[in-house]
Amino acid sequence: MRWHRHNGIPDNPDFEPTAEDGWTALPEPSPEKLQMHALVPLALTLPLFALGWLWLLRAGARDFGSISAVAGLLVVLPLVVVHEGIHLLLHPGQGRSPQSVLGGSSKHGIIYAMYFGEMSRRRYVVVLLGPFVVLSVLPLLACAIAGRFHPLPALTSLWNTLFACGDLLGAWLILRGSPPGARLRNRGYHTWWRMPR
Repeated sequence: MRWHRHNGIPDNPDFEPTAEDGWTALPEPSPEKLQMHALVPLALTLPLFALGWLWLLRAGARDFGSISAVAGLLVVLPLVVVHEGIHLLLHPGQGRSPQSVLGGSSKHGIIYAMYFGEMSRRRYVVVLLGPFVVLSVLPLLACAIAGRFHPLPALTSLWNTLFACGDLLGAWLILRGSPPGARLRNRGYHTWWRMPR
């Protein structure tokens, strides 16, 4: 793992997709439009999760405690770190590879864990969806099974659903824009795919 110490999304100069045979650019919006496109999965998922938590609260689940608004906001920074840590652990090498890169971009308002090496289409989708499943879906399922509402897992789930909208969009773009069995790789903000040789 390495740190990208400069602001912004790092380039990957070791990867020249136009100079190598077989690479095709994944159809994806420009970096400037990506956040606008990410509003679509956000508009689909956040209301569903909010309704799920409201249902659990109103369905007679016992309230397991309370949390202040300040504490609710304080959950954000650790949650972002855990979210990116899950991405990192799902990388090939569980984040120990020099192809795993951590950094941030104030221009795009993100902290990221990127992988510069080649990954299978399936692995890439798992990397993208991992934090959504672990931090958004599992807390809701666990509280529903236990029959208890607690504001901390509810806030974790809802905040993470907000943060995961770009991941959900990325997974959809990969599933729509690359064939099964494809291998994928990033060059900066852009994703490329090819079939294995």
